[in-house]
Amino acid sequence: MKTSTALSVHHQLHNKQVGDFIDLPSVSYPILLRSCNQCKYTFVENICFIEQNPKSNSEYGTRASHHGEKITWMVMGTQWGLIIGDSIETSCQALDCHTTSFVKLDDTTIMNIHHSLHNSTHKQVEIEGQVFEKKTNKQCHYFEINGTKFMQQNKQKNSEYAKKAKKGHKITWVMVSNVAGFKGHKSWGLIVDEVIEKDCLIFQRNTSETTPSSTNHNHNSIQTLDHSSHEEHENYGLEAPSTPVKSSKVDSSLLKRSLSNSSPSLFASPSSSLSSSTEQVHSTRPSDCCSKLQASPFSSSDASPIPVRSRKTRTPIRKRRKNISSLNH
Repeated sequence: MKTSTALSVHHQLHNKQVGDFIDLPSVSYPILLRSCNQCKYTFVENICFIEQNPKSNSEYGTRASHHGEKITWMVMGTQWGLIIGDSIETSCQALDCHTTSFVKLDDTTIMNIHHSLHNSTHKQVEIEGQVFEKKTNKQCHYFEINGTKFMQQNKQKNSEYAKKAKKGHKITWVMVSNVAGFKGHKSWGLIVDEVIEKDCLIFQRNTSETTPSSTNHNHNSIQTLDHSSHEEHENYGLEAPSTPVKSSKVDSSLLKRSLSNSSPSLFASPSSSLSSSTEQVHSTRPSDCCSKLQASPFSSSDASPIPVRSRKTRTPIRKRRKNISSLNH
C-alpha cells in the first residue's frame, strides 16, 4: 500500500462517523467504517486501521484525549505501524513499496506453498521475488504471506481432520485477514493432499462456470433418475399421499416453475423430481379425498358434533347437579 493511501484512510477514519464509507480511488469495493469498544476501525485490503482509544491509560491514550492528536494503528498479521497527525511514525511491511498486499495466487503457487509447508526440508517459499520464512506455533508450521496464514493441521486436536493428519494426510488451512466488502465464509480455505477443498479470497480460481463434462454428467444423472422413478411406478404402482389443500390457495405458477430459472443450491434436486411431485399433487384432488371420506360406512350425516364445555361452564353445572341430588335424598 502506498503511503498516501494510508494517510488518506487515517484522515477519513478520524473525520467520518461510524457507518460511513471511506472513499479510495484505488479500491473498487465498499469500505465501511465500524466501531468496537468505542474505537473506530476499518479494513483496507488486508490491513486494519484502528483509532487510538482516548480513554486508555497509555501514553498514546493521554495524547489522544488531552492533546487531541489523531493517532491510528495499522495492523497486518503480526506486523504493525503507527500514524500520528500527518506523518507515519512507525512503518510496517504493509507500507513497503516493494510489498504487494492482497495478491491473489494461482493454483500452482498455492500447491507449492502447501507442499513446502509439509516438507521438513523446505524452510522458506518464494513468491514473486519475495521470500517468506516458515514459522512454528504450537508445534504447527505455518507461512504468513501478506497477512494470510497457511497453517498445518494440529494433530493434537480432537477433530476429524486431526485424525486424518495422524494417518498421513497433508492438510493445510488458509486463514485470510478480514477484508471489507467480502463475505465471511470466503475468509478461509482448505487444502487436503492434492485437492483444494474450499476456495477463499486469495485463490485466483473461477468456479462459477460449468464445464461441458459437468453438464453432461448432470444430464445423465437426471436421465437415470427419471428411468428409476418410472420403474418404481411400474413395479409398485404406488403414489405418494398428498395432503388435501384448498384449490383456491394453490398457485399454478409455483407448480409449473422449472429449476432452470431458479437459483442453484447445494442440495438442488433434478427437474424430474419437481415434475413428479407436481404430478402427485394433481393426481389426488381435494374433491376425490372428500368424496372418499363421505362414502365411508363409519361416517354419518346425522351425527351431531359433541359439545365441548369450558371449565367456567362445567363448575356451575356440577354444583347444580349436587343440589338436585341432595334435594331428592
